[in-house]
Amino acid sequence: MSSESLLFVCQASHEIGLGHLSRITNLIEECKKHTENQLDLIVFSSVDLKKRLKKFNHKVYPENSLQRVIDSAILSKVYTAVILDLCPRKLPDYMFEFLEELNQRDIKILSIDALYEYHSLINFFWIPSFFYNDNHFPALKGKCKSGWDSLLIKKRLETPVWKEGNRILVLTGASDPFKMSGLIPKVLEKHVKKKMQIHWVRGPFSEAPYIPNGRHEWVVHENPLTLDDLIVNSNYVISVFGVSFFEVLQYGIPTLVFSPYGSKDNQELEALQEEKVAIISKDINHLGIELNQLMENKVTARTISNNSLLKMKESGLENLSKTILTLNN
Repeated sequence: MSSESLLFVCQASHEIGLGHLSRITNLIEECKKHTENQLDLIVFSSVDLKKRLKKFNHKVYPENSLQRVIDSAILSKVYTAVILDLCPRKLPDYMFEFLEELNQRDIKILSIDALYEYHSLINFFWIPSFFYNDNHFPALKGKCKSGWDSLLIKKRLETPVWKEGNRILVLTGASDPFKMSGLIPKVLEKHVKKKMQIHWVRGPFSEAPYIPNGRHEWVVHENPLTLDDLIVNSNYVISVFGVSFFEVLQYGIPTLVFSPYGSKDNQELEALQEEKVAIISKDINHLGIELNQLMENKVTARTISNNSLLKMKESGLENLSKTILTLNN
């Protein structure tokens, strides 16, 4: 496949966030290690992504303009495979027509964690989840991959030896629709006993945190391109459930994880609790108390650190890149 081209397609917006874009750009960088193929990227977005996309051969289209991609990109260039990382709740129009056009041109299709309803048109599904079982969807048997070794997380630094300390990292995601930036600082100031240095990562679509006067030292990081350095220099982490949480797990930093989305993530969080890789917080108002308990119990913190490192020892990005490069075999 050395002279062939691959097309990667994703979305990014205030509503969707940057998770799909981060995954796909990390994947392209991993694929570059294993092939000389041309790797093209198309992003559906209405936000400024220049800084994040400058290293990639890319085009940005307005949201919901998939028909233009069919007309301009697919019909004008020979691709052997298309890799899709789309948001299930915000799929573009003309999805069926797009997939059918790829099929007619004998272009292989790999979808990341979406488009299951189009399974008859898609060659392979990559499900970056430790929780998924293909018994949930019998039609995908033999054409999907999941498990801890499927998680699409890029590791940029060496794993530190975890130690106790007073440095806390708070990750609430790219956007903050539930106004956690106003609630969590109040909760931590009210309940965390020891004086801490709290590092707050403000996402690109989030409000600045409201930090009340209190005992702790606060440092706000404005939309950093990567989190690895902040993670490895932290002693404990509070994270919303999502990609950032798994970025933390790969470094073995004891973490409190929560979901603001009601019961949406309950099954995954219960499974994580059984795996003993994090402390699951079911109420944001209890984060401070639960952080005290974690910091007071070194055995629990060490167990969480060791368990998460064991689970995250294999690279899902490398596994997926190899799968992509064998799609035509």
